[in-house]
Amino acid sequence: MKKLVIGCLLAVGLASTSVQAANWPQKQVRIVVPYAPGSVPDIIARLIFDRVQKNTGQPMVIINKAGGAGMIGADSDAHDGGASPSNDTVT
Repeated sequence: MKKLVIGCLLAVGLASTSVQAANWPQKQVRIVVPYAPGSVPDIIARLIFDRVQKNTGQPMVIINKAGGAGMIGADSDAHDGGASPSNDTVT
């Protein structure tokens, strides 16, 4: 049983490395942080996406939409047309 579990994990790990987005992102990426500027989630997002921007060479724009315990920012792309077919918005 232990060998089966290890084999399955190894297979999933190998499969996931070959299924990577080759050319994402093609253009600027918007990151919606559903909390106020200067908050811990905002700082963490800025630290993470600064490194992503350096690695991809594409601009990463942090957009803060605070309020409603995070629901306004989390729900914003569905209602304001921010979600695009090119998947250039991360919430």
